[in-house]
Amino acid sequence: MMAKADSLIDLIVGGRFRVQSLLGEGGMGEVYLGRHEPLGDMVAIKVLKKEHAKDERMVARFRREARSTSRVQHRNVVAIFDMGQLDDGRLYLVMEYIKGRSLVEILDEEGALSVERAVRLSVQIADAMAAAHSMGIMHRDLKPENIVVINTPEGEHVKVLDFGLARMVENNAPEDKITMSGEVFGTPVYMSPEQCFGESLSFPTDVYSFGACFFELLTGEPPFEGNNIVSIMLAHKNQTPRIPSEVYPENKIPPELDAFVLKCLAKTQTDRFPTGLELARELRHVQDLITKRRLGAPADIQAQRRVNTTELSSVGAGQSLTPEAVQSMIRDRLRSQLRTVLDGLRRVQKVSPGISLNMAQVSTMEDEITRMA
Repeated sequence: MMAKADSLIDLIVGGRFRVQSLLGEGGMGEVYLGRHEPLGDMVAIKVLKKEHAKDERMVARFRREARSTSRVQHRNVVAIFDMGQLDDGRLYLVMEYIKGRSLVEILDEEGALSVERAVRLSVQIADAMAAAHSMGIMHRDLKPENIVVINTPEGEHVKVLDFGLARMVENNAPEDKITMSGEVFGTPVYMSPEQCFGESLSFPTDVYSFGACFFELLTGEPPFEGNNIVSIMLAHKNQTPRIPSEVYPENKIPPELDAFVLKCLAKTQTDRFPTGLELARELRHVQDLITKRRLGAPADIQAQRRVNTTELSSVGAGQSLTPEAVQSMIRDRLRSQLRTVLDGLRRVQKVSPGISLNMAQVSTMEDEITRMA
């Protein structure tokens, strides 16, 4: 096997990418570490195996991965730089080189993640799905193996990989029709009921797979398990998913997250979030609630265009409420909320006691709220 791998070592691909070493091998192809010769940047070069070079379905899947991924230009989706064909006829993809751990590795090494960390990573996965869906693209094989976490100075950063099963919704391209005639494809543990039984798919199919991954991040277990593939697929179709907080009570999973995950795992597509956009928006809302509850902050700390009715009722009946008065009330509320957040951060030792509010920044925010009010 290494002899075959070594045959590409030092080869210049695409006129500018030099193959350096073999990174790994899968059923579909081999992945090499490469170097962009003019710039020196490291890249990953995925090469279709020789035995698949004349397989129409494999070639179509390979091309589809390049086409779909290149359309979804987003910080949480692996970037595609080039695609072409080697002299021996094999297709290749040149993509962003990602040095991190897959969610499979993280789960194997650490088990269930804390609620805050699981949500933080899942928000990024949801953002990737939102970007793909906004381009009319379904992933169709979202699973922990295809999600890599990179450690950066800013924290953990997620990259979603492998759009090889992706397809354009309502697209008539021949290569997108190859796996759509009632065929079952994907990874059973994370597949939706409709995907398990070759039914019509749409964006909520990805939402279901996302929910299955999120369930596992929170509990350390997939939503459904079985002795074989058939039993798992039947469970997706017929069994009610367990409540995450009951599967792993030690993680103190809040009820909002239980409800969110179970909505993702609804049996019927129309009962799930319709696209990644709504998925990401709702998860951020839940994240805000969890954070504010932990910090002891007000229930809704977002800048408010409408003044609370209790504040309005405190104005005397004979008084008029001018726009300037309303804006002043909004600014006062903003200052109060910012101080509350800062106090909360200090209580959990996230901010030094010596740090005070930067009122220049507050004024800028006030100006923006005044403009919007």
